[in-house]
Amino acid sequence: MLNREQRLLLANPIARQFLSVLTESGQTGLSPSLTALDGRPLTELLAPPPVGQYHEVEVTGPPHRVFELVAQPMAGETGAADWVMILRDVTLEREIQQRVESQARLAAIGQLAAGIAHDFNNILQSIIGYAELVQDYADLSEAARGDLARISSQGQRAAHLIRQILDFSRQSIVEKRPLDLAAFVKETSNC
Repeated sequence: MLNREQRLLLANPIARQFLSVLTESGQTGLSPSLTALDGRPLTELLAPPPVGQYHEVEVTGPPHRVFELVAQPMAGETGAADWVMILRDVTLEREIQQRVESQARLAAIGQLAAGIAHDFNNILQSIIGYAELVQDYADLSEAARGDLARISSQGQRAAHLIRQILDFSRQSIVEKRPLDLAAFVKETSNC
């Protein structure tokens, strides 16, 4: 609580810790006049923030801390306003929010890469297919057949790379292992 001269009248222990971080002198005791919190004038912070929001005070550190602040006037008997100021340390919440946003950006990049890789794979399959079809022409020279075989081979290598990109973007683990085909067929036929 502050009086109209911005003197600190009452503060709980957590508020005293916050004030020691937010004031230049590191004051924690009562009755000193507050003029600023982390360099921002107190008159600015006592002004009402936009509806549903808080003033934000960021201490660059070390350690880096972020506080939300809102102040409400309380009319006294003399008509002069005292203030109730609420401080909240939101450092951890902001760090989590930044991590979530970063992960969302990475997921979006992964989806974009997967979409591009999928489209590129379709184009490659067309190139490989046409190269293999042309190889079957009877009047083709051996040099042309060799070139088409290289096109097909390089296309297969690129398709393998794209499968790796798609697997990575899906974050799936591909594990090759033998499959008991008889049990698979039996299980499928019972469905």
